[in-house]
Amino acid sequence: MTVALMLGAIHTLHASGFEDRTLSSSTITVTSRSDSGAGSLRQALLTAQAGDTIRFDPVVFPPSNPMTITILSALPQITQDHLTIDASNAGVILDGFNAPAGTTGLYVTSDNNVIKGLQIVRFKGDGIGLAYGASGNQIGGDWQVGEALRGEGNILTLNGEDGIDISGADSMNNRVTGNLIGLDSNGTLDLRFQVVAPSPAFAQDRLVFAGSQLHGVWRSTDGGMHWQTSNAGLSILNVMALAFSPNFASDRTLFAGTGDGGIFRTTTAGELVPRGSGYPQAAYHGTGSLTRLWD
Repeated sequence: MTVALMLGAIHTLHASGFEDRTLSSSTITVTSRSDSGAGSLRQALLTAQAGDTIRFDPVVFPPSNPMTITILSALPQITQDHLTIDASNAGVILDGFNAPAGTTGLYVTSDNNVIKGLQIVRFKGDGIGLAYGASGNQIGGDWQVGEALRGEGNILTLNGEDGIDISGADSMNNRVTGNLIGLDSNGTLDLRFQVVAPSPAFAQDRLVFAGSQLHGVWRSTDGGMHWQTSNAGLSILNVMALAFSPNFASDRTLFAGTGDGGIFRTTTAGELVPRGSGYPQAAYHGTGSLTRLWD
């Protein structure tokens, strides 16, 4: 059996010719950032038939300022063949932080579908899963085509398991192209944060620290609106725990526990301070081979 695409319709072609079934091709536009209800992505997935295209209203989801759909439960599986989900000219973030454990962002169990232009983040399972013989699907596309941050490519990061998981020996001939997996929108950082620690005096100083898996400690002085790395002297960048001194307001001491048994300490609240010579002094200091202290 082969498949022919003709004039907006999809026909299944057998050796004896076209069968009677013709799948119409419709466009469904997502106009709501809600998890469910009229105009939502969830409703579009429930409504879509084989051959349809789901797009996103760029007024509601502007490419220059991506908007978030907070997913509260697993979205409907993509069981239709030839379904296209196209966010390449919009700014769409599917955020799975509030979904149950193990939830996958989009789960495909059918053939010849296309998923492009989405940001899929913080699901506890995979970003996109293909299984049960899902074949001939395309995940992503040309990252230079479209107005989304990655064009037709998808951005999949901060998910609990794989960015894209293709499982089963009978899931074949799937194409993954143009995506950023485990990276931010400019392709440089894996922003997989493991711990966030607001200052004990957060209401007054607006100071927040975050520990990441690959890029050390990040520091914000405006309540989390803007962030900078704070890693001078931190020789292990897999930061798994952060703890403030009981007297942080006066001693400015913060501890970080890292992978490989590291313990680091800063007495400047993670801030570079000038030496007498004018050169900056490292914020963090370490000694020893297994247990490391910042000073």
